[in-house]
Amino acid sequence: MDDRGSWRLMNRTVQAHTNEQGTVFWAVLAVLLVTSLLFSSVVLYGAWHQSQNRLFLYRIQARYLAEAALAQAQAHLGSLDASELARGITISDSLPHNQRWSATVSPWGCYLRTLCTGSSHQTTYSIDALLGRGPSSAFNFSLRLFGPPYPLVVAGQTRIAGDVNVGPGGVTSGQYRGRERQDTILVAGRTVTDPPPQPIPFDWETLNRFTEWLDETRDQNSAQSDRTLIIDDAWEVASADSVIVVDAPVVISRARPLMSTRPLVLFATGPVTISGSTRIDGRWVIRSDRTITVKDAADLAGVVLWAPHIEISGRARFSGQAIADTLLEVRDQARTIFPALLWVAGQSGRSSKPALKLESTKWCEGVAGISAITGPWEWMLAAENSGQLLLDPQSGWRGYLYVNGKAVIRGIVAGSVNAELLVVEDPPTTYLNWLLDAKVSRPAWQGSTALPAIMNCSQRWEVAEYLETQDRDSKVESSSYNEAEP
Repeated sequence: MDDRGSWRLMNRTVQAHTNEQGTVFWAVLAVLLVTSLLFSSVVLYGAWHQSQNRLFLYRIQARYLAEAALAQAQAHLGSLDASELARGITISDSLPHNQRWSATVSPWGCYLRTLCTGSSHQTTYSIDALLGRGPSSAFNFSLRLFGPPYPLVVAGQTRIAGDVNVGPGGVTSGQYRGRERQDTILVAGRTVTDPPPQPIPFDWETLNRFTEWLDETRDQNSAQSDRTLIIDDAWEVASADSVIVVDAPVVISRARPLMSTRPLVLFATGPVTISGSTRIDGRWVIRSDRTITVKDAADLAGVVLWAPHIEISGRARFSGQAIADTLLEVRDQARTIFPALLWVAGQSGRSSKPALKLESTKWCEGVAGISAITGPWEWMLAAENSGQLLLDPQSGWRGYLYVNGKAVIRGIVAGSVNAELLVVEDPPTTYLNWLLDAKVSRPAWQGSTALPAIMNCSQRWEVAEYLETQDRDSKVESSSYNEAEP
């Protein structure tokens, strides 16, 4: 082989070796690149996972700080008098490691609204709760009469299960229209006659301050329209606190739910009608100068309704505060569920006689009551102005009934009745402190519920309604009620 052939053979050998080294180089480079990417991904995932764990920890800390603020507010309220409660308070504190909490308390209807916030670093958690007074021992009785010391007369098919407190009059059987009671247990429990029962004292500062705030809010905002306001599916709730003043009727009917963590106050000079399948869940106040009607399959939660006349009918459901000046009716197959407050304030200066009528054929529950116009015993001096609560024979109530006035109990009560006087109306005769064909049982409902702040019966404060504003879907309704008809 000549020198040229040898050179060519050596060149091919060198090129083959060079190509092999290049292939190995690029393969090693690719492996290093993949390894670097994997390592970077692991590092980045670790950093992301660590940041998520830290964020989760901050959220948990913020939530517990908000819970602590709520507990601090409950404890602090127990040391304040009525005037301080009505004015509203704010308490707060800062902790190490960039943590803090605050609680603001102000009147909201007949309860106190507490806005509690917990913050950990840049994470904030909020709770919007209504606080009421702890249950009074007065509601441990099935029946408690704090009016004139007349004997309680049990007639017809009446059954009472639980203790009764009726004062020195005691309990006796009665004959009504030829009916006789023989060998029948009048009360399946103790009959307490001493000491005589006393009415629960009322403190109107909370409701008065709330009324003043509403009046000021209305005066500061001019009417937006003098035509009927229609709130349908095209209407959107504002993202911030808002006030709507309408010098006309209001019609609310829509299929899409209205949910808002920010308060909305709606004033109307005309009637307000909430119908269809409307669902409202939020801190709303709806006030009408005439009437508010909730009907069809409307579902309201957390809402304050205030009008001279309020009607809840159809298949509507209500969980909120309904405050009427003269007349409040629950009819047809409507239902109220905990936490619900139905109250007739019995304001003076109105010609209509205050009345609370519970006439639904479905079980209703909550706290229902009617307060006297000027004070107890007013009915004896001016019977035409006396307030009256009526529980229809086909109706059932689970919870508390409180009547500063006359009560006509003809249905079923699973809970407690506090009344100034029981009556059976048979014109022209009125039977005083009679129960006819009624059923009252405290053991039938073992629960308890927070009382409105207007009842000055306890310095202990309990949560009446709890709303986590960061997690709206977590709020579910109570399922403790019996679906059976009364």
